[in-house]
Amino acid sequence: MLEVIVIILMIGLIFIALKNSKKNKILDRLDYIDTYYFPQRVSDAIIKKYPHLTKDDANLVIDGLREYFKVAAIADGKMVSMPSQVVDVAWHEFLLFTRQYETFCKNAFGRYFHHHPAEGLINSKSTLDKGMILCWKIACKLEDIDPNNPDDMPLIFKIDKDLKIPDGFVYTKESIKALSSKSNQASCGGGACGGGCGGSSSSSSNTNHVDNGGFDAPSSDGGGCSGGGCGGGCGGS
Repeated sequence: MLEVIVIILMIGLIFIALKNSKKNKILDRLDYIDTYYFPQRVSDAIIKKYPHLTKDDANLVIDGLREYFKVAAIADGKMVSMPSQVVDVAWHEFLLFTRQYETFCKNAFGRYFHHHPAEGLINSKSTLDKGMILCWKIACKLEDIDPNNPDDMPLIFKIDKDLKIPDGFVYTKESIKALSSKSNQASCGGGACGGGCGGSSSSSSNTNHVDNGGFDAPSSDGGGCSGGGCGGGCGGS
């Protein structure tokens, strides 16, 4: 009997050690993303695409790119859709620095973080919708926002509207309710409920519950935004 108790205790200690190790790894990755210096050409490309933006605006977009990458790091291989058009422009420019991007991905995600058009995804609309829900919930967690009763929106969900991006995605209270609804049955109503593209650092587009050592990403199963265009343009796996 004593031997059984000892074995159970050892298994418990091993589980705790593994969970703490994973949490520390994610914390290290988030710190790396927070302190990473993106190439100046990324900011230049943002202003070239949208001339009405200032340098400070471009810096805000870079902050949005950091937030999206932190969402992806916490999702740990699960599909996360891109909710911002202007942040997507920054991501596309960063991708052109192939060696730097590969090194960044290795340190930020532990693997390459892919970017694909929606046409390259199976059931792209459903996949991107689920990825948008997961992105919303993790981004809210990062900014201490209640995803089910938000009093504000995470940066990557409001930046297009705040910066008056002509082809940007605008999220209304109705569309946010659709994203955060536990039943995920509501459609995106009342305005544009977009999302340019998404990414994933694994070969799977599954968006089930993610346990990341204390950085739990709630399940996005069940779809949602069924009829308002959530998830839009492209995705990644």
